[in-house]
Amino acid sequence: MAVLVTIGALVLAGGIAGCQKRIAIDDRPPETIAVRYVPADGYSDCLVASAVMCGNYVLDSQRLAPRDVRSAIKAAGGDATRVGDMQRYLAGQGLRMVPLRGRFSAEPPLGLAWWVLGRGYPMICVINRHAGNAEYNHAVVVVGFRPADAARGEMRVYLLDPAAPKRLACWDRFLFEHYWGSAGWVMLPIFEEPRAPRSGGSAQTGGRP
Repeated sequence: MAVLVTIGALVLAGGIAGCQKRIAIDDRPPETIAVRYVPADGYSDCLVASAVMCGNYVLDSQRLAPRDVRSAIKAAGGDATRVGDMQRYLAGQGLRMVPLRGRFSAEPPLGLAWWVLGRGYPMICVINRHAGNAEYNHAVVVVGFRPADAARGEMRVYLLDPAAPKRLACWDRFLFEHYWGSAGWVMLPIFEEPRAPRSGGSAQTGGRP
């Protein structure tokens, strides 16, 4: 299930898998983006689930469904665990996925907080809990941050994990950075493709927020 995707200086090797289906619960703190949770449907389904979560949020609809995404990619001869094949599928839906090597900062254009807090986009991040073994790359969706303060300690990261026992996880910043760094700091923003300019008007960019 190897995949090699090159965007600029970023090379992402290995598949995105490592999922198991679990029971989700409903609970959303006010610091988080209101993304509708989608669970993984199998061991290698985390990229599909994460892309559906982010794509539907950007489209402000429930147009994308995991079963349809998997079927369409398979029918086109692709593999739903491959970033390149997912990019091609999303392009057909008017969406763009751009693999980036991100940073845990609020600085544009690669800062994770800049995308999530500054622009209001949920962010697919690739993490790895197995010392960087690419066979265990796993996609999660970062939806917010809990600021650090004297009472609660270090900043924490809110994420939707398609394979977690609970739909919403809250991780210590340093734990998240460790797992994210083990997968090469890869993040996969999804946004709408710019629309063609209308006659006599300016270009319409579309998308959320």
